Amino acid sequence: MGGATQSLHDCQPNPYTFLNRAHILVYTCAIAALLFRQSRSLFNSPTFLSIAHFIADVVFTFMWVTAQTFRWRQIRRTAYPENLANMVSGED
Repeated sequence: MGGATQSLHDCQPNPYTFLNRAHILVYTCAIAALLFRQSRSLFNSPTFLSIAHFIADVVFTFMWVTAQTFRWRQIRRTAYPENLANMVSGED
C-alpha cells in the first residue's frame, strides 16, 4: 500500500457562484424593504389583512432564506465508480 490512493469523487466549486451571491444580496435588500414597509403599515393601521399579509411575508422570507444555503457555495462533483472495486478489495 505504498502508492497514492485513488479517489471515488472529485469536488470543485462552481465558477459562477458570485452571480448567486449577487442575486442573494439584491433579493435580501428587496425583502428588507418589503418587510420594513409592511411593518410601518402594520403599526399605522393594523387590520386583520395587514397582519395576515405580514405573517405570510415573514414565512415566505424564512422559506427563501433556508433554501439559499444550497446556492451559497455550489459545487460540482465528478464520480469515479471504476475506483470502487480497488477500494473494496484493498488494492492500489
